[in-house]
Amino acid sequence: MTTSAADALATVRAAGGDVRIVGPERLKVTAPVPLPNDLVDRLRTVKLELLALLSGPSPSAAEIWDDAEEERAAIAERDGGAPRVWAEALARLDPACPPCDIPPTRWLRFIDDCGRFLE
Repeated sequence: MTTSAADALATVRAAGGDVRIVGPERLKVTAPVPLPNDLVDRLRTVKLELLALLSGPSPSAAEIWDDAEEERAAIAERDGGAPRVWAEALARLDPACPPCDIPPTRWLRFIDDCGRFLE
């Protein structure tokens, strides 16, 4: 079975893990639980593609800023009186996407606490 590097990377990230470059032609795979052997084999198969994919230019913050984040930042700035930089930082915290090692309830509490801090 062949797979693209992007598909393999997406599968790892869907499992709560990540792949990053740690040296010349070296990758580090992290995950909260061991990944299935077939996925590890797929990663080995597409290693060179993964290196190219991960070493490519990443989008700037301005390129990935969307209308929903802009609205959340404007509300925090206008209604909460937060400095714009703080409002934008809070707006970037996505309640639906906690970091892989943070339980969702703790992530939501953290975001709520950040909002209270800005009040």
